[in-house]
Amino acid sequence: MDEKHEAHTCGCGCHHGHDHAHGHVSLPGMQTPAGDSLDPQDIRFRQTLQKMQTMAKSMQGLHAEIDAALAKVSRQNVGYILTQKKNVKKLEQLYEACFSQPLGHPLYETMRQAEQEYLVNIKSILHEAQQLKREQATAKTTTEK
Repeated sequence: MDEKHEAHTCGCGCHHGHDHAHGHVSLPGMQTPAGDSLDPQDIRFRQTLQKMQTMAKSMQGLHAEIDAALAKVSRQNVGYILTQKKNVKKLEQLYEACFSQPLGHPLYETMRQAEQEYLVNIKSILHEAQQLKREQATAKTTTEK
């Protein structure tokens, strides 16, 4: 970013490099500049958002490993993706833990659906890879006879 446009760690999105206040809220202490506490609803909203961010980071780490392995798969080494069964299992467990109790946040359901769709797609890919590997093994055995 240049001196006119810089990202702020607060995530305000204005992208202008200047000192400014962001409403009446100071995120780190969750208090207003005057020292007044936020109302309980705002605190719950922020805590929920922090939980969702933590959940997303955990899941994205597993996504990265699975996706990296998937990128290396070719017709000749189709079984390579099967090495990710443990990571998919971990991701399923994390999904269950993260989404077992609904969180009162507008993005929660979107996040849950996206993660569920990712799991369905990856499990389908693993199933197809298993079938292709079996077909290759059968074809190899047939040609050797």
